[in-house]
Amino acid sequence: PLVQESFVYDLTVTGGYRHSSYSVDNGAEFKTDTYKIEGEFAPIRDIRFRGGYNRAVRAPTLQDFFAPQRVALDGSDDPCAGFAITAADTGCIAQGLTVGQVVAANPASQYNGLIGGNANLRPEVADTWTAGVVLQPGFIPGLAISVDWFNIKVKNAIQSIGADTIVTQCTNTADPFFCSLVHRDPSGSLWRSSNGYIVDLPQNIGYASTKGIDVTGNYSRQIGGLGRMNISFVGTWLDELVTYDGITVPVDCVGYHGGLCGTPNPKWRHQLRVGLDTKLGIGVSVRWRYFDGVTQDRASSNPNL
Repeated sequence: PLVQESFVYDLTVTGGYRHSSYSVDNGAEFKTDTYKIEGEFAPIRDIRFRGGYNRAVRAPTLQDFFAPQRVALDGSDDPCAGFAITAADTGCIAQGLTVGQVVAANPASQYNGLIGGNANLRPEVADTWTAGVVLQPGFIPGLAISVDWFNIKVKNAIQSIGADTIVTQCTNTADPFFCSLVHRDPSGSLWRSSNGYIVDLPQNIGYASTKGIDVTGNYSRQIGGLGRMNISFVGTWLDELVTYDGITVPVDCVGYHGGLCGTPNPKWRHQLRVGLDTKLGIGVSVRWRYFDGVTQDRASSNPNL
């Protein structure tokens, strides 16, 4: 605290720092530094402004490091299957296929990937910015409202490139990096035996970021001899939810769900609860939970989705 109940009601600054050191069984070592600076300013009791910056890290988990590496179904469409390879198909030839060869397509649209842990991973790093205001008007006892803006970006994200991205990039560009990750069995297949697969282990690659606004409100009031009424509200407006695999292009998953975007990401969502605690010891409440509609990502007009 810098000032309390003086010429301003409150002025407070908070700081923090942590240094960590890690060692991995394969001999790798790394260190991390995390820190934060936050401030709150309340010119009067009824209103408070707050904001902060936070540098955070997430070290790889034991699962990230040491999950057993195994061949399992991991991709969907093999772009070199179902037709006779020609000399123009340089990306397919770079995967070890030959002119005239026909690779059988999987009727279930699946193929194998080598998945599991990677002992060479390093921590993710995140920068978080927040700013907000809290209103507790003295002329409405029991009411509190807060609005907070957030901006979060995770760099060097621990994620897989994706089997489909790898084989597509190799096929389209014949890039040696991507083609080195494609291992076809003696028949040229990626699914007919465990000898055919895409190396799709986690890496420190790409980033994820999100921006938006959180709104919360609470109100409590005694209703005569009936009991106490409680109202609570929490909502989030999602402005941005970007993922980048480090290879293709960033995509914004606001309003989408599916294979790339994961669970539904509505533009707006909220919960509102109204309850009454009676003096008889009986409580009743009703809750309204709302999600904006979302679209399956493959149905998007965005070619990147």
